Amino acid sequence: MAPGADPARGATKSLEELVALREAGLSVVYLGLESGDPETLRRVKKGVTVEQMIAGGRALKQAGFPVSLYVLVGLGGLSRWREHARATAAAINAIEPDIVRPRTLYIQEQTPLWYQRRRGEFVEAGPREALLEVRTLLDEIRVPVELISDHISNYLPLHGRLPRDRDDLLSAIDRVLQEADLTGLRPEHFDHL
Repeated sequence: MAPGADPARGATKSLEELVALREAGLSVVYLGLESGDPETLRRVKKGVTVEQMIAGGRALKQAGFPVSLYVLVGLGGLSRWREHARATAAAINAIEPDIVRPRTLYIQEQTPLWYQRRRGEFVEAGPREALLEVRTLLDEIRVPVELISDHISNYLPLHGRLPRDRDDLLSAIDRVLQEADLTGLRPEHFDHL
């Protein structure tokens, strides 16, 4: 969000306090939603609820902040990619951010999720599921928002305005999904970052 802030604070500050922050020079807020799926957030111990994230995002919008919202593609794993995508789209629809920035999950060594994967408690979604997740997310976002999916972690760079560019973005994903081998979508060195 901003230095010294957390996602739930937007909901606990008064509108006057948020406006004062904006007037003092805070110009944009980066909000790490990660997921709108309560079960996914519980599994990764996010520390805030979806309801808190929505309330915080809406309060920031009401105070006049442009909100850039991050979502983490693949965070639901292989077993929950659909639920993760649909619930995340619902949270985006409730917050109405200015920008949505998908980033694909990268599990760093010796983190809790890395250990869960080693124990077989978390199975990562592959490229196909990650792209289907993004497709579902874009298909279910109903509010005007700019999508910027340009990070090295992502399998496919996408940029457009929803709902205007929805069909073009979905077609781009569909073209890639028709390929039999999706392993070359990310740079080879990505797994060694």
